Parts: sequence; structure tokens; C-alpha cells
Amino acid sequence: MRALFLALAAVLAFGVTAPQAQAQGAQSAPASWKTFRYPDLHVIFRAPAEAQPQVQRNTAQVSGVTVSDDHIVVIGKPDVAYMIGVSDWTGNSNAMNIDGVAPAAVKGMSGQIVGPVRTLSWSGGEAREYDASTTNLTIRSRVILVNRRLVQVMVLCTGGVLPPDAQAFLESVTVMP
Repeated sequence: MRALFLALAAVLAFGVTAPQAQAQGAQSAPASWKTFRYPDLHVIFRAPAEAQPQVQRNTAQVSGVTVSDDHIVVIGKPDVAYMIGVSDWTGNSNAMNIDGVAPAAVKGMSGQIVGPVRTLSWSGGEAREYDASTTNLTIRSRVILVNRRLVQVMVLCTGGVLPPDAQAFLESVTVMP
């Protein structure tokens, strides 16, 4: 589990700066999942009803600017984690661009991108999605930039194969204004 949290920390530590490709097909969250709302972090998502999300508040220094760098550990088990990171850049004027987030995040985890980085249509912003692997982790991540907030949604596992509901979790995340 420590490795999963370190992986998330590495992803969140990189600034806001992924080549274009095609988006994956949508997958709906199971009807048994519960909706979780975090208005202060500007996200809504669905997850298994037994999930007990935990918010961890942080700040980060990126290019000399302090930004909030909070994250929600939605599910954290020894072999799988579902996480959402929110970096709020609303209080500064640094240029924002998500081209480069995926390669930088994966490099920070000493991993590699598997397949293309996919560009997704996203209302009011832009999004990228990619799969990656490291020696110990298999990862699916979606990076969303809306209203000067960078939201990184990740499913990480140690088993080599993502859980069947990984895409449904990514699809369930809504970024609020």
C-alpha cells in the first residue's frame, strides 16, 4: 500500500504541463455504487458503497507558486487503490497546460506509458487518459483540467491486471465549477 501512496504522491508532485490520441469507450458505474460529493474539492464520483474515502490536504510548490495539492484515497487496499488528486491553481497566474503531465508522472514513478495517451472531450476544459506500468504497479489515469484545477483520477494495482471496474471509476468522476 505504501508503494501505491508513493506513486500517487509522485504523480501529484509534477506540475501542470500528453500527446493526442483517441478516448476509450465509456463504462457506467455499477448501480450498487454510492455517489460521493466533495464540493470543497469540486469533485463528485461514484464508488463501491463500502468505500470510506479519506481526504488528505497538502500544498505543493510548483514553479515557485504554492498550490493546493489535495487528494482523496477512495479505496486503499494492499493490492489496489482508487485515488483522486486535486491541484487548485485558481490563486495564481501561471500558464496551464496538461500536455506533458502523463510522461512526467510516469517518469517520476520510474515507469512507462503503455499504449497511447488518449485525448478526451471534456466540458469546460480538457482531459487525457493513459495506462502505465512500473516494476510493481499497473496504472490507469485520467488527468482533467477545468477552471484552473487539475484533477488526476487513478486506479493503481499490484496484480498486473486492472480491476474490472477501473474504467467505471474513472468515468464516474465529475469536476464541478
